[in-house]
Amino acid sequence: MKNAAKVNKKENGVRMRKCSQPWKHRRQCGFSNTHAKSLLSRFYGIIIRMFFEASERHHMPHFHAYYQEHVAVFSMSPVALIIGFLPQRQQRLVEAWAELHTAELLADWQLLEQGRKPAPIPPLQ
Repeated sequence: MKNAAKVNKKENGVRMRKCSQPWKHRRQCGFSNTHAKSLLSRFYGIIIRMFFEASERHHMPHFHAYYQEHVAVFSMSPVALIIGFLPQRQQRLVEAWAELHTAELLADWQLLEQGRKPAPIPPLQ
């Protein structure tokens, strides 16, 4: 099993492969910089990211929340779970954080629509 290190896997719907020289050709090997650029906040083990792909139509501004193996998508105005699942405690933390930062989330959405990098948002304290 020599090629076991190069086995394809999916991460958020994107095919990912291990590359022997990632600094030279990350995109050619299936790596995406989207994940690194989209990180908005991190608190209590929850990661908040926002994606905007020009090829896909988005009907409403939203963000993605990740906690362990769980993934959920939330609308921003009003803050509500669209799809996915988070444990109840984490869902409430995400909703409270989003209520506090709705204006910043909407501003980040507009930046992404313009093809710019979103600004980080302070974590829940």
